[in-house]
Formats: sequence, structure tokens, C-alpha cells
Amino acid sequence: MYYRLKDLFYQYIKENLVYYILVVFLFFVGIIVGALVVKTIPSAQIEELNRHLSYYFVGFNKDNFLENQYILRESLGQNFKNLLMIWLLGSSIVGFPIIFFLLFLRGFVLGFTVGFLVDQIAVKGMFFAVVAILPHNIFIIPAMIIAGVTSVSFAFKIIKLRLGGRKFNFGQLFMSYSFTILLMGFLIITAGLIEAYITPVFIQFVIPLINM
Repeated sequence: MYYRLKDLFYQYIKENLVYYILVVFLFFVGIIVGALVVKTIPSAQIEELNRHLSYYFVGFNKDNFLENQYILRESLGQNFKNLLMIWLLGSSIVGFPIIFFLLFLRGFVLGFTVGFLVDQIAVKGMFFAVVAILPHNIFIIPAMIIAGVTSVSFAFKIIKLRLGGRKFNFGQLFMSYSFTILLMGFLIITAGLIEAYITPVFIQFVIPLINM
């Protein structure tokens, strides 16, 4: 059983390695672009963002500022919406190019957020980003990348089979594809629980150090 799963894993990586390289590359390009864009923001918008950041730092030290259930609901809602979008784009076959843009955008937002924190509060910003952004993204980022690659791979496979005029079991391929996306949902749930119940504890511990 172990060797069978090992062979399937190696086969999966071999078939999708190019897609993974492309998707990861676009994601990291998004991070870099997002970080660089921070330097181009007008001073008025920087001040507005700083006000929101200051409010966040002050508010988080108050009781019930953000309830855990609210954070969990928002996290699951947003990430499952993105996961569903990726699944639908892959299922439509022709919509798969948009998946590349979505993953680039995901990287852009992450790069912009970290870049802004570092730009405004230097080393403290990097420290805050590590405890406030990294924990749940350890699960979210792989989930989105795997889902994106699986969707693109599925679309390309169907296109290739149809153009080749070969007979294939669409239902079986679709179920396998959907099952992989479903598995990524468990990573999203794990990330949501971390973001709602673990990350706030880290943030409450770090904010006093940042405000020193």
C-alpha cells in the first residue's frame, strides 16, 4: 500500500511539475510586485493605512475586539470562495487561464501586506508579519497552489484528450479532480481554525512589544 501511494505521488509530481513551477513562479512574482508597489503609494493613502494599522494595534488589546467565531467565519468564507472559484474555472475548461491571475493576485496581496508592515515599522513589521500572517498561510498557500495546479492540469488533460480524439471517462477524471479540491478544503478549515484561535494569541503577545 505504501509503495503504491509512493508511486502515485511520484507520477502526480512528474505529470504536474511544469504546472507547479509556473504557478509557484507567478505566485512569487505577485509577492515581489506587491512589495514593490508599497513604494509607489501616495503619502495620503499611506497615512490612511497607518491610521487603520494603529487602530488595529490599539483595538486588539481590548476585550472582544474581534471574536474568534467572526474571524473563523470570515476566513472560511473568503478562502472557500476562492477555492470554489478555482474549481469552477477548472471545471469550465476554458476558464483555467484566470486561475493564474488569481494566484498572482493572492501573492500580490501577501507581498503588499508584508511590504507595507516592513516599510512602516521595519524589523517590528517583519516580526508582526511572521506571527500574524505566516501561521495560517502555511496551510492556505499550499492549498491554493495545489488546487490551482490540479485545476489547470485537469483542464489541459481534457483539452488534450478531446483534441486527440481519444475516448476517456470524463466522470472519473472529474471525480478525481473534485476529490483533490475537496481535500484542499480540509487545509482551508485547518488554516481558519489557526487564524481564529491561535494567531490572535500570538498577536496579543507581540503587539505590546511593537508598541514599545
